[in-house]
Amino acid sequence: MLNQLLLLLFLPTLIIVVITFVSIVLVWQGTLARQQVKLSRSIANTVVTYTDSAKRVLDALGQSIETADRPHLKQFLTDTQSAYSYFDTLYILDLDGRLDLMTPLDHQYIGLDLTRQPYYAKARQQKSTFVSAPFISMRSGKPTVYLAKSVESGRMVVGELNLSTLQANINAAIGGDRENLVFVADRAGSLLAHSNSQLVVEQHSVGHMEIVRQGLETESTKVYRTSTGWVFGAGVPIESLDWVVISQQSLKSALGPLVRVVAPALSLSFLLWLWVLWTLRLQQIKRVVAPVGRLAETAQRIAAGNLDEQARLEEGKEIGELAASFNHMTQQLRNHINAENMIADISRRLMGTDSDSLDDEINRSLSEIGRFVSADRSYLFLISKDGRTVSNTHEWCADGIVHFVDSLQNLPTENYPWLIKNAAQGNDIVIPNVAAFEQASTGEKAEWMRQGIQSLICAPILTRGSLKGWVGFDAVKQQRDWSGEGAKVLHLAGEIFYIAMQRKWSQTALKASEARYRQIVQHAPAGICEFDLQHKRFIGVNDVMCAYTGYSQTEFLALNPQTLLPEHHLPRWVQQHKDLTPDNPTLPPEEHRIMGKNGRLFWALINCRFVFEDDTPVRLTAVVHDLTALRQAEAEKKQLEAKLAQIQKLESLGTLAGGIAHDFNNLLMGIQGNASLMLLDENRNSNDSERLNGIETFVQRGVELTRQLLGLARGGKYEVKPTDPNHLVNESATMFGRTKKEIRVHQKYQAGIWRIECDRGQIHQVMLNIFVNAWQAMPTGGEIYISTANTTLHEATVKPHGVPPGRYVKITIADSGNGMAPGTMKKIFDPFFTTKERQRGTGLGLASAYGIIKNHGGIIDVDSQLGEGSTFTIYLPAVDKDVAEDPVVKSRLRGGSETILLVDDEPMILDVGQNMLETLGYRVLAVQSGDEAVDTYRQKTGIDLVVLDMIMPDMGGAETFAQLKRIDPDVRVLLSSGYSIDGQANEILNQGCIGFIQKPFSIQEMSSKIRDILNQ
Repeated sequence: MLNQLLLLLFLPTLIIVVITFVSIVLVWQGTLARQQVKLSRSIANTVVTYTDSAKRVLDALGQSIETADRPHLKQFLTDTQSAYSYFDTLYILDLDGRLDLMTPLDHQYIGLDLTRQPYYAKARQQKSTFVSAPFISMRSGKPTVYLAKSVESGRMVVGELNLSTLQANINAAIGGDRENLVFVADRAGSLLAHSNSQLVVEQHSVGHMEIVRQGLETESTKVYRTSTGWVFGAGVPIESLDWVVISQQSLKSALGPLVRVVAPALSLSFLLWLWVLWTLRLQQIKRVVAPVGRLAETAQRIAAGNLDEQARLEEGKEIGELAASFNHMTQQLRNHINAENMIADISRRLMGTDSDSLDDEINRSLSEIGRFVSADRSYLFLISKDGRTVSNTHEWCADGIVHFVDSLQNLPTENYPWLIKNAAQGNDIVIPNVAAFEQASTGEKAEWMRQGIQSLICAPILTRGSLKGWVGFDAVKQQRDWSGEGAKVLHLAGEIFYIAMQRKWSQTALKASEARYRQIVQHAPAGICEFDLQHKRFIGVNDVMCAYTGYSQTEFLALNPQTLLPEHHLPRWVQQHKDLTPDNPTLPPEEHRIMGKNGRLFWALINCRFVFEDDTPVRLTAVVHDLTALRQAEAEKKQLEAKLAQIQKLESLGTLAGGIAHDFNNLLMGIQGNASLMLLDENRNSNDSERLNGIETFVQRGVELTRQLLGLARGGKYEVKPTDPNHLVNESATMFGRTKKEIRVHQKYQAGIWRIECDRGQIHQVMLNIFVNAWQAMPTGGEIYISTANTTLHEATVKPHGVPPGRYVKITIADSGNGMAPGTMKKIFDPFFTTKERQRGTGLGLASAYGIIKNHGGIIDVDSQLGEGSTFTIYLPAVDKDVAEDPVVKSRLRGGSETILLVDDEPMILDVGQNMLETLGYRVLAVQSGDEAVDTYRQKTGIDLVVLDMIMPDMGGAETFAQLKRIDPDVRVLLSSGYSIDGQANEILNQGCIGFIQKPFSIQEMSSKIRDILNQ
């Protein structure tokens, strides 16, 4: 009876054990399915992030094609390929689909026609970036995926996706999980990424797998057999790429934890129940059956997904241990799922966070995982690109724990020799007791002790076998051991953090690159604007274009383009625009007048390029160069060339005129001297006196003519004195006004006018020449306006005239006459040019005025228009000297008995001069050369004065004077010349010559000059 009862109880017990096992397996299967799907989703997010980042880089490169010139574009292409690891190769195709630029550069492919590539036509058809099926790269021979982007100008940018880097990112996302195998395939079943990279290289196909076909359509899980055995797999589609991500795990490794936890428990339970059933009585059996029933109910609730359920701990050792094991298994499962959910949530948040907020999000994530494992401190260390320094970039500390992040920046990697060596080998750094740990270097341990660390764990961050940093936990309050779930959390978090930081660095570099090229456009040395042809509005403008036109950016973008181009320019521009095609999108550079703000017109060189969609131009980019400065420079250059040519012409004519005046003065001297001597003859009759006076009159007219010739020749000033310009101009104006009553003269003189140094007679001559010119331009009378002013001329003003900058006195003479045509005004200072009748002018008046002013170091200019009168402006250099008074001229002859040495190479001058001097009572020694003069002066004593000609053959006046000074430093010399006092004569006077007399001179002038010198 008892055996039957035990048998009846055994069968329900066995059923309960089986139900419990099945329930646990079902729970485990559901958990495993969710785990595998989450892993596939995480990898899918990694793939999408990688390809989206690559697309953004390609889009930025496409935008640069529109704005950058070829050298900048070539550099940008190289910088992009080296800065980002998304692409093995980057191409830029021209409008014909031929390879124009590439990096890395391979000259054999330049110019290659790529229009037959499968991606070319499809990329032309869509606006977004086209992703091709896998191909073998023509350059590297490796499998790749082409990303192609057609830009608005008709060109195309193409990138060969780096599948090795994609695989590395997938490996980083998997972390240290070696149980899962992950691969990515396209709809055709071609492998794009696989843990076994050789299968990708061999283009192994997985299209026959049912999990691949199902995963392309929807998220799927399946148990299936592979060449390595039974596996549990999950497929997740990537709809934007038409790819699928498969993650699979062998059933052996998947069920391992379940077997290790459940099998011992069930076996123990089964044995216990056998022992109980055979040894206990019915009452005891009843007390055991009830807890087992409750355990079965708990298992069913856990199978339904309620992981917070726990088995009740019953009395009795065996049942209690079974419940405790069950609860421990459930807690491990719960922790594992929570960790995965946390990591998946962190990954999702980091992928969705922009680069500006990424640091805060990483710190938040460190806080989350630190609290999850009950750490006191969690942190991220990253090694610099050159591998020389390491920095604590992010840190979280629990309440009451000291932060050290600020003091752990840019530390030499030599500070962590043991940690870096082991981390670089892929080993986790687990130190349960820092104080007792002896393997680390003394510096490492000292640093950990300084931070109060009792226990630590670090997981390395490795990319392509290279250590990039580590992420870790510290225990400060008490010792901890995180070698289990904590290590796995660190591995997953570290890879996710580094991928996020890579994305930040890429986005930062991309933004910097975009900002650099925007800066180039914004501050290019030319105006740049963009115009939307479809909506008839400006869509972009740089600061230079705004400066050209005077508009602000807001005002410019609101402009109608017809506002900028004058009406007569529009028809030609519109006609040229109609002739453009996608193959010929650029207008030839042309000069146009642009109308700026407030009606300002300026010339500009415009380069236009049109962007076409199909055969329709949709956008225009214009590059504008302001030609105002160039046009002004060209005009100034022409003016300077014209002035220089006129100056050179006047200089040549002046040299000729000076020589003629000198010889003519010598002739006049002979005539004047003989006439003066004959007039002194008391035996002459009255008729002879009239004729001799007439001769003297004609000589004076000849002297006036030679004075004008010497003025034209800039032959100089005869007698230079500090002068009040107001007094001088007023004296000339008053003298002119008395003779021309029909002309009203208006005078305005500046008080405190600066002094000038001039030959007063010559400046009178200049004034009278200008007054006469004005009078002849007003046959029926008119007005003359005279003014003076102090002024300072700068380098830009005086440079064309060849005079130094500084203080000048400005004299302005304006008339209300007929004015002059431009052709007349150009020749106004030419010698012998006149618009008057033959008997009214010689054409030397204004020419001599020009020469005189130039010889005084000044400027004379004229401005005139027909019907509006003429204005002459004179600038004479100012001096800081007191005004010199004119001496009183005595008219009677003043003779003497002194000895005079007369030196002249002209026999006629020598003869008449000797007669004049002897008539005045002087003893005369006459010689014809400088050599004779020096010899005579050396041999003779008692010579009181030397009258020395300046221009003589062989030894000239200057050298003769120098020789005489060496013989007698006190020698008195009167210089005589047909030239003026300027130039060589002035140099002799500065060396100690006592006086100067201009040929031709009368006996009265000679007597007065000699007597004044001898009386000194």
